[in-house]
Amino acid sequence: MLTPPAIPRRQWLTQLGALGLTTPTAWAGAPSTQTAPALTELEHAVRRAARQSVAGGVVGAVVGAITPTQQALAAAGTRRLGENTALRPADFLNFGSNGKAMTAMAIARLVEQQVLAWDTRIFDALPDLARIARPDYADVTLLQLLNHRGGLAPFTDTGTQEARFFQHLLTTPDPLPTALAGQRRYAARWLLRQAPAGRPGHYLYSNAGYMLAAAMAEARCGQPFEALIQQQLAQPLGLRIDTTRWAERPATYPQGYEGLPGALTPPDTSNALEQTWSYALAPAGFYACTATSYTQWLATLAAGLRGETTPLPAATLRRLRALAPNRYALGWDSLDLGGTMMLFHRGNAPGFMAETVLAQDGSWAVFAISNTAFTSADGSSWVFDLLDGQLATVLTRVMG
Repeated sequence: MLTPPAIPRRQWLTQLGALGLTTPTAWAGAPSTQTAPALTELEHAVRRAARQSVAGGVVGAVVGAITPTQQALAAAGTRRLGENTALRPADFLNFGSNGKAMTAMAIARLVEQQVLAWDTRIFDALPDLARIARPDYADVTLLQLLNHRGGLAPFTDTGTQEARFFQHLLTTPDPLPTALAGQRRYAARWLLRQAPAGRPGHYLYSNAGYMLAAAMAEARCGQPFEALIQQQLAQPLGLRIDTTRWAERPATYPQGYEGLPGALTPPDTSNALEQTWSYALAPAGFYACTATSYTQWLATLAAGLRGETTPLPAATLRRLRALAPNRYALGWDSLDLGGTMMLFHRGNAPGFMAETVLAQDGSWAVFAISNTAFTSADGSSWVFDLLDGQLATVLTRVMG
């Protein structure tokens, strides 16, 4: 299943402060009209960061940086341990929960097209579930689901709900659907029969909420969400996004690894039932994307935040631009760090970790993705710590 995607905001702030990013030099304002550093300097910065990430113990890493006038992207390491095939920016990498922002933006385009509305309630789109669901969910809206305010179980591999759901799958006499859209609808029926994990309207991070939002889009459009995200996001932006199940992806894709440095192994995929049904949560963070396309996605988003015309809905971009500090909306957390407003997110899929930081005014963005993952029992991660440090060095170059 998906593991917890993001450290608490307070801990994130402490880590950035320890890296020196709260000093006036590193965090001086960076308006979009500022003269950007020379392209070669930015290229050197991301190349060095990717190489240093590999030197720190990850199998491979890609690091990217974006300003209004330039983009820099570099990869280091290998696709697989024990092989010499270099990791490339054109390789497909899982970016975990950083894909939530893509899912939310694809749905935002459906809202712009009036297929859905932000205040569409769950049972407006899925009326057949109203008669079997708990009344607690009657007024939960699409926007609340995408902002983690639907009260649904987290499904982040940290509680008992997933175990209960898989036990239900093992013991139910009902025939189980095999298509993804059917699995999402089935999982939604089960989830909405359970007591809320949190009070609807209040924040509780939930992968299940994103799955349910995707199921609402599927019901309105009559297509699986995997087709919708291609139509609404990948095609308009020219992105390469792979939405196929893990087992169906080419063997040439980079392998993910988990563990401590020097003791990395591929994730355990022996539980066939979990592998099959976990992918119903794909809109919450199981899609793959090339680093080149992820750079294009962030560049387009940043341009939209600056007020430029893009295929992304202007009203949604204004919503993100106005997001107050320490809030979550549409796949992004917000943070005011030394007077600089940022949007950020972390992603964690089996064997992969990703981290993205984006200026709320669209003046810059940086990210890192690795085919290595690790989360300890206390929630700390040597992989994220390593990527944090390398992104900090890139940020000092981006922000001058």
